[in-house]
Formats: sequence, structure tokens, C-alpha cells
Amino acid sequence: MADRKSAEDRSNMNAIYKPVSGYFGNIVKEVKDFGSAYKKYSDARGDIRPGADARAVQAGKNYDAAKGQLGGALIGKRYDSKGRSK
Repeated sequence: MADRKSAEDRSNMNAIYKPVSGYFGNIVKEVKDFGSAYKKYSDARGDIRPGADARAVQAGKNYDAAKGQLGGALIGKRYDSKGRSK
């Protein structure tokens, strides 16, 4: 039995479980990204420092994108680091 190179290495995994593992791994990643975007959006809405409105608008756009990517991940889509569908 060969050793795995990392936790992401699924080369020795049974072929039946490989896509299932990838699907749930993608869901977990998108939930983390969504939670992070939600926290930043929530913090930006309550900010009163100069330039807060612009930061809140950008955080809102990032939140909407993360929400869409989470929805896409639930139906099986994958996204790269720039938010484009693979």
C-alpha cells in the first residue's frame, strides 16, 4: 500500500467513494468561504469609519458571490480561486 502525499491525495481511494469525497470536500470548502464572507459583510455593515460605505458594498458583492458559489457547490459545480466555474 502506497503512502498518501497529503490529505487531499485520493489516489488510493476506492473509485466509488472518490467522487462522493470530492463533492463533500467541495461543500465544506464553500461553506467555510460563505461563513467568512458573511462575517466580513456583517462587520462592514456596522462599520462607521471613513470609507465604510465602499467597504460594505464590496463586502456585499463578495457575500452574494459566496452565496451563489455555495448554491452551485450543492448541485455539483466547482469554482477556482477567482470564482469562475471549472
